[in-house]
Amino acid sequence: MQVTISPRAIAAAALLAVTAVSAFAFMPHPAARRSLPVPPPAAPDVPVAPDPGKQTDFETAQLTGTLMPGDSASLSVMQPGRVVFVGAANGDTVQAEATLLRLDNGIASAQVKQAEGALASAQDGLLKAQAGGEAQEQKAANGLLQAQSDLKQAQLQYAQALLGLQGAQSEQKANAAGARSELDKARIGVEQAKQTVDGLKALKRVGGVSQQQMSGAAAQLQVARDDFRAARTRLQTVLAGTRAGVPFGIANARQKLDMAKQGVQTALKGVQAAEKGKQTVQKLAASEVQTAQAGIAQAEAGVQSARTAQQFNVIRSPIAGIVSGLSLHIGEMAQPGMPLLTVQNAQGAHVDALAAGSVLAHLHTGEKALIHLPQWAGKDLQARLVRISSVAEADGRSFKVKFELVKPPAHLPLGMHVDIMLQTQPAGK
Repeated sequence: MQVTISPRAIAAAALLAVTAVSAFAFMPHPAARRSLPVPPPAAPDVPVAPDPGKQTDFETAQLTGTLMPGDSASLSVMQPGRVVFVGAANGDTVQAEATLLRLDNGIASAQVKQAEGALASAQDGLLKAQAGGEAQEQKAANGLLQAQSDLKQAQLQYAQALLGLQGAQSEQKANAAGARSELDKARIGVEQAKQTVDGLKALKRVGGVSQQQMSGAAAQLQVARDDFRAARTRLQTVLAGTRAGVPFGIANARQKLDMAKQGVQTALKGVQAAEKGKQTVQKLAASEVQTAQAGIAQAEAGVQSARTAQQFNVIRSPIAGIVSGLSLHIGEMAQPGMPLLTVQNAQGAHVDALAAGSVLAHLHTGEKALIHLPQWAGKDLQARLVRISSVAEADGRSFKVKFELVKPPAHLPLGMHVDIMLQTQPAGK
């Protein structure tokens, strides 16, 4: 059906769309299949009034939506505090990182000071642990050096005792050999003296030896016998030993060797104990240092946390945009979890709307639309349908659609309900 529409009729239709209660409705004009204005070639994105002389197969759809920001940030505090500075008011345009609110910093500063004091104490504890550990390690090292020196001394004494035993054994052999040699000589002397006496006795029977000669030979025999007895006694003395039959000199040298050996074993145990003690001290010192380092890490985390909390007392805008929802004043308390204000950015602003399922067949992405702001008379905005959800909302009958503003102005009444007018093709076209 072909129908021409006057501008007055279009204005009347827009007024009806503003007063509609439902979120979306497919509302053809009373005459059905009336066309939207066709844009002139010079401005293809701007719908204009229809030409009464033209006839089209398009329908006009009217929806109701909400003007949404391109980016939005709702700000709150991490901890309670009293407001001491307010840097913006509702409706003000702010830049990113602009200071919007500042809370009393007294408690946070005290917490930072306390955390820094704990960090300084932990660092001092680390220095003490390192110094104490170094002192204990040095003491243990000195103890090990002393034990090693004692071991070397004991080993030297053992070597000397071993040489003493070998010397005693050699001396014993030499003394025994000398005593046996003297005993042999004395035995030969006795035999020779006895032969002399026996020879003189034979001569005496024939009268060839004087009594004086006989007396002298007898005296020599007695001397030889005395020498033999002395040599025998000396050999017995040299060979005399302990109950185990060991000569006293060798037994004494062996006793000294055993004592030296025991000294080496004791010194070796001392070295082993010193080495173990040194390892224990090193582990203990390392453990104390690690504990101190962990304390420093914990204290540093506390300082960082306190400084972060201190930074949270300054509320800055994370984005550039327009301030809204600010109701706090200087002197009032800000509580965690409660939104303090909202910053909304008009760049990338769009319109979200709901369309009934019966309307979806008439909607296609890329279709142009006019966004009418009831509070902004004569300031309709150009838009384009960019997304149609395929998932129904909770009511099961409506679907979310999104319109992208072509050239959004800097100051938009974000959050305002708006009317959407777009031309669609009938189903099946």
